[in-house]
Amino acid sequence: LINGGGQYPGEQGGKVLDEFEDGLMALQLQMERSFVQIASSTGRPSVVIFDRGLMDIKAYLPDKLWRELLQRQNYNEDLLLDRYDAVVHLVTAANGAEKFYTLEQAGGEGARSETPEQARAL
Repeated sequence: LINGGGQYPGEQGGKVLDEFEDGLMALQLQMERSFVQIASSTGRPSVVIFDRGLMDIKAYLPDKLWRELLQRQNYNEDLLLDRYDAVVHLVTAANGAEKFYTLEQAGGEGARSETPEQARAL
């Protein structure tokens, strides 16, 4: 989304930030539902792996804004976490493997915007 031209409104974004995060949560939910539906349609046992999940949004918001988002969406953290059968939390390469942490990916495109210090804080 951000790499496609969207711009994060920032923590002081007010109503624009609220609408951005509401839309982001709706998008994530729809993607997850769609992938699960597609896997189910095969009629075979399937494993669906998401690179990002609903709780990722929390890492980018102050706690107060996160709680307000959950309230607007009529969710709580337990409900979000219960959607997954398992969660694997990986740490950033910026924490212990700094030489592999880069702001660029192959081809020179920007892979991430956080400095190593910011990535460790997330």
